[in-house]
Amino acid sequence: MKSDDKVLDATQDRQPLIATFSVVAFDPLSGDLGVAVQSKFFGVGTVVPWAKANVGAVATQSYANITYGPEGLSLLEQNIHPKVALMQLTNSDNDNAY
Repeated sequence: MKSDDKVLDATQDRQPLIATFSVVAFDPLSGDLGVAVQSKFFGVGTVVPWAKANVGAVATQSYANITYGPEGLSLLEQNIHPKVALMQLTNSDNDNAY
């Protein structure tokens, strides 16, 4: 390679990769329920996934509001529809967009 040849740097001008994602799954045939989270941030497993047998699962992300877990499970346990539970949790949270 000549000294004036340019080398492509795949990382040049890229924003840092910051990614957290969660998955919540339910198998209606077996009744199995699961929740998982992956992130570059250590310790997210202590604040993101919440689950309770025969009730449901909640995954909080971004600026994790850790009250969403227990409060969300409580609403689900009261047979509140998940969409309604989500609205109840987020309506009073000024940071719900994050």
